[in-house]
Amino acid sequence: MNPMTALLFPDTAPSGDIVRQLLFFFEKLILYLPAEPDPAGQPDPAAGLPGSLCRAYPPAPLGNELDRFHGLIRELEQHKQGRAGQLGTLALAVLSTALAGDRDEASSTRLRAALTRSPDKVVSARQGELWQARVLLRLAETLDREEQEIAAGLTAVAGSERDLLDALRGRAGEDDREWREPALVTPGAVVRQRVKAFARLYLADTDPEQPQVLATGRFEAADPLLAAYEKLRNDPPVLRFTLPLPDPGDISATGGDIAAYIDLRAAFRIQAGPAIGTLTGTPGDPDGPEPDQAIAAWEKALADTVSPGPWPWEMQLYAFPGVSVETLFRHAFPATAGTDVSTITRVPIPAAGPAGLLALLRRR
Repeated sequence: MNPMTALLFPDTAPSGDIVRQLLFFFEKLILYLPAEPDPAGQPDPAAGLPGSLCRAYPPAPLGNELDRFHGLIRELEQHKQGRAGQLGTLALAVLSTALAGDRDEASSTRLRAALTRSPDKVVSARQGELWQARVLLRLAETLDREEQEIAAGLTAVAGSERDLLDALRGRAGEDDREWREPALVTPGAVVRQRVKAFARLYLADTDPEQPQVLATGRFEAADPLLAAYEKLRNDPPVLRFTLPLPDPGDISATGGDIAAYIDLRAAFRIQAGPAIGTLTGTPGDPDGPEPDQAIAAWEKALADTVSPGPWPWEMQLYAFPGVSVETLFRHAFPATAGTDVSTITRVPIPAAGPAGLLALLRRR
C-alpha cells in the first residue's frame, strides 16, 4: 500500500480543516462511511473536501438493510433530549444496547431490538457488532455537527467581545489569532467507543488497498493503539518524526475555494517534494539525506508558500515495527464479549512484518 495514503479515524465525517492540513503531507486520504449515503438527505461527509484527494466508501455495505438502518438513525436522533452531551450519552448507550432517557417503554424496547439484531432472524455476534458500530459512528457524525454549531456560537460571542475590547483599546480591525476559540472536545469515553466501532469496520473491510497508515486529530483515539503496541512488544512505538503543519486560518485564506486550496497545496508539495520523499522512505537509509535536513526543507517550503510561521500545529508520525494496523485493532478491541483477552494477547507476533503507521495531528 502506498505509504502516502492514510485512513482517517475514528471520524467518518471529519472537519475540512483536519483534512486540508493532513493533505499537505499525505498524497490522498481515505474516509470510511458507516453505511451507504441516505438518499433522503443525509449530509454528504465529503462535501467541501477536495474530492480528487479523498476517497470515501463504506467498508461493510449494508445492501438490503440500508433502508432500515437509515430509518433507525432518524428515529434515534428524534429521541435525543438535548444537544451534544445528551447525544454523547446516547452514543455510548448504543454499544450497551440501551437507550438512556427514553420515556416511551414500547419505543425503547423496539429501538433496543433494532440496535442488536435484524428483524425476523438471529444474527451472528460479528454481524451484531458491525450493526452497532455503524449506528454509533453515524450518531457520532451528528454529535460532531452539534459540537461545531456550539463552537461557532461561542466563537461569535468571543468575537463580539473582542471587537468591543479592541475598540476600547483603539485596536479595532487588528488580527489577533489568540482570540480564536478552540473546537469543543468530545469526551474521551465517547472517542474510545468510536475507535472500537471503527475497528469493527476496519476488520470487516476487504478492500485490497486497505491502508496501513492511520491518521487522527484526537489523542484519545491514538492512545488505545499506542498502548496496544507497547503491551505486545514491551517497547513503545517509534516516533519517526514531528512536522509543523499550516494553521487552518492560513489555509482558509483561499476563501474556501477548493481549486485555490489545491493550487496552494501543489505549490508547497513541489518545493517540499524531496523532503517528503526522504521522510516517507526507508528509515536509516545510509544514502538518503538526514531526517533533520528534510524537516528543515519542509519548514522552508511552508514559509515560502503558505506562511512564515510560527506554526501552532504539528503532526507526529509513529511507526509500529512488525505489527500491522489490523493486529493492533484486534488486540486493542477483542472481537466479542466472550473472547479470552489473555489468550489473544499471547498470540505470537512475527519479528518482521508489515509495519503500521499512525499520524497524530495536535496543537504544539
